[in-house]
Amino acid sequence: AVREIADLRAEVAGIPGSLIVEACPLGVKQHTDIWGAGVDAGAVEIMRSIKAKFDPADILNPGRFAHGI
Repeated sequence: AVREIADLRAEVAGIPGSLIVEACPLGVKQHTDIWGAGVDAGAVEIMRSIKAKFDPADILNPGRFAHGI
């Protein structure tokens, strides 16, 4: 499934819109960026900072947001 997601993303890359992985097994999520590659490093650091302030023990949905936040 990881390869199929990558292939589909490559196929639709030039088309306006979004490709969403709505549901998939945990093993697939661990081996693919389910959020896509469109999040820049600065935005990721801001998201990490906000999550650290509101969830310092990393209890709420650990690793389930963009870039494993």
